[in-house]
Amino acid sequence: MSCNQCQLVRYVTVFPYRCICGNVYGEAAIVPPPPRPGTSLKELISWFPVPGKEGCQSCKSLEAKMNRWGPDVCRAKREYIAKKLWVAAQRRKLPYNRRLVLILIDRAIANSESAA
Repeated sequence: MSCNQCQLVRYVTVFPYRCICGNVYGEAAIVPPPPRPGTSLKELISWFPVPGKEGCQSCKSLEAKMNRWGPDVCRAKREYIAKKLWVAAQRRKLPYNRRLVLILIDRAIANSESAA
C-alpha cells in the first residue's frame, strides 16, 4: 500500500497508519472496546476529588479484577467490591455511603452489560 497523496509509503502492516503528509488509513477498522465493570465504576467515581488516586495500586487492582470477572461475577461479588471501596475510603479519611456505593456498583455492571 502506498499513500495516495505523497506516494512515500510502500508497505504498511499496522493500522491505523498516519502518513507524514497527514493522511490516515485504516481508521474505520478501529472499534473501541466495550466498557467493562471495573472501568465503568472508575469513570462513575472519577469526579470525586481524592488525593493521590492516580497512583493507587489497590484501586487499579480492583478495576482490573472487576474487568476480568465480568458483569455476572461482579454482581455476585458486589459486597466484596463495596467492602474494598470502604477500606479505601477509610484509608483516605473520605466519606462513605454504603447505599450510594452499591448503586454505583450496580450502575457500572449495567453499563457494561448494555454495551455487550
